[in-house]
Amino acid sequence: MDTLRRNRHIAVSATAATAASSWVVVTRGIGVHLGVDLPHAAPSVVGLGPVVGASVGATLLGWALLDRLQRRGGRALRSWTLLAVGVAVASLALPAVFATTAAAALGLCAIHLAVASVAITGVRRGRAPRTHAGALVGDQHLLATP
Repeated sequence: MDTLRRNRHIAVSATAATAASSWVVVTRGIGVHLGVDLPHAAPSVVGLGPVVGASVGATLLGWALLDRLQRRGGRALRSWTLLAVGVAVASLALPAVFATTAAAALGLCAIHLAVASVAITGVRRGRAPRTHAGALVGDQHLLATP
C-alpha cells in the first residue's frame, strides 16, 4: 500500500474513532440524551452506529472528491478544503434544527465539530505528493508532453 492510501485509511479510521469516542463522552460521560425529531418520523435517539457510519461515509466521500479534484489539477487542495469546511458548517444546522433539547443540540454539534476537524485534517494530510513540476507522483500522463 502506498503512503497516500495508508494516510487516507488512517484518516478514515481516526474519524471513526473520534466519532465513537465523542459519542461516548457526550452520552455516557456527560449524560446527554441525543434526541432528534425529524419531519415525518417519530422522535428518536441518535445512536453510536449512525454516528460512526455517517462519519466514515462523509470522510470517504471527501477523500473521493479530493482525489477527483487532484486529478484535474489546479488548486484542488484549497478548493476541497473550502468546500469541506463549508459542508461542516452547514451540517451544524441539522442538530440545531432537529434536536429535541438544547443539550442534545450542543452535544450533536460538538460531535459534528470533532469529527469534521479530524476528517478534514486527516484527508488533507493524506494528499498526494507532488513532483517539482507540480504533477501528482505516479500520474505519468500529467508529466508527458504532447
